[in-house]
Amino acid sequence: MEHALAVQMVTNNSQLAEGMCVVTTLVGDEDSSSIQAVRRESEVPVAKWADINHVNKSFTTALYNLKV
Repeated sequence: MEHALAVQMVTNNSQLAEGMCVVTTLVGDEDSSSIQAVRRESEVPVAKWADINHVNKSFTTALYNLKV
């Protein structure tokens, strides 16, 4: 469901089309299904950036796992 909403907001958005805006970067969590769906439906390449909260969590978890 989340990936369908991402596609609708990024590639099928009438307001973006009306303003002739193109989304080339998507910032979000580590959900690969959303970016995959957006890339599949988009006519332009879309980069994926992780938000700072998810980066911190992933990094902290990796450090903790190294310690154990």
